[in-house]
Amino acid sequence: ECSDTSLIAMKTAKSLLVSSSVKEILMTLDEETRGLLGPFGTADEKVKKETLKMSDFCSKHLKAMSGSSDKNSWCWSVKLWSCYEDDSCDVWIRNNVCSIISCCFDKGTSQEHQVSNSTQEFFRVCVGLSAVEPTFAAAIFPGLIFSLLDGDVDDENAVQSSIAIGSQNSQMHKVISRCFSGIISTKTGRSMSSQAIGIILNTLELLRSITEHRFRNSLEHTKNQVGSSRPNSSKSMSKRSRSRTNDTSSSTTSKRTNYKSLPDSPKWRGFPYGVVVKVDGLDVARACFKIKRYHSALYYAEMCMQNLVGTGKFFVDASRDTVLLEPRVVHDISGFGLLAESRGADDILDRALVAQDIIGHCLDELRAKDELEGVLLHGATLKLKRNITSLNDLAGRRH
Repeated sequence: ECSDTSLIAMKTAKSLLVSSSVKEILMTLDEETRGLLGPFGTADEKVKKETLKMSDFCSKHLKAMSGSSDKNSWCWSVKLWSCYEDDSCDVWIRNNVCSIISCCFDKGTSQEHQVSNSTQEFFRVCVGLSAVEPTFAAAIFPGLIFSLLDGDVDDENAVQSSIAIGSQNSQMHKVISRCFSGIISTKTGRSMSSQAIGIILNTLELLRSITEHRFRNSLEHTKNQVGSSRPNSSKSMSKRSRSRTNDTSSSTTSKRTNYKSLPDSPKWRGFPYGVVVKVDGLDVARACFKIKRYHSALYYAEMCMQNLVGTGKFFVDASRDTVLLEPRVVHDISGFGLLAESRGADDILDRALVAQDIIGHCLDELRAKDELEGVLLHGATLKLKRNITSLNDLAGRRH
């Protein structure tokens, strides 16, 4: 079995290294690495025909496992995307990668045009090794998802298209969001495989790192216009500086009053980048905690609450009535800033308590005692708010 896998790996490497796209990448590697891969890239184009592709029998077997009759989307069926604790994750990732390549990158499918020819060629070559080696299938899975999402660009929004991966309205975005949520969500009723959760989280982290990089390097940004009417020239700045220096009549009390009179910072629509797929941030945080990625759990729990409440001090603001009654909020961490109808004060308060619980457990595992004490203090305030809200509701029903 080991020798058969090695033979398939060798043929896959040869087929990949003769393709034009991989040749370009090869030139960016250091000389020692190129020397190691050199013997595999000496064959001519005819070697591609030797690549082991998935047999028709295997393809039909996977289609039968999916239980779907749709020839263009059978790879996204719930049956193929279920991987419970007692299931084999190795079998699950091999089946999923091979199904996606066969369904979405096979010549003649309706989804073929969304991905570049070189990318399609790359994954078709990889299908043989993915069918026998789960670690290889898991390694290419994030790139596979990225390629499918990035094939549909939103040309109407120049800023968003330069940052986001694909379009929020594409069918591919919807089906992948549903499949990912099915793995990491706690609402499924059964515990999913920790290995499968890890693969999904690795993919989300890749997507987030790409959108964050694009955001930081995008040339499409414009400065926010809030407060831009104030003079910013060097002359006006020096005048204000002299005015502040010469003005000795103002008392400390009046200065504090002036600061308090300033309006609050405007609400935002969440992070300008995210994990692309529409998943619940608290589900992602819980999944990170389950597989002991405590720092990632903290990051995504905070991202979720900042998107939901619209400020960085989300625990403080979540206890305020003005925030709890927001009519529209951002429920996911996709990065698209999608505003949805608020489910009411109870929903925001409940989510804040869940986030506080996740963050508290993570800090406890990380032995961050001072930070944990502060979070528990905020939790006590939120619980008090919850009790007051419940009592008010009860009193209203009696009347």
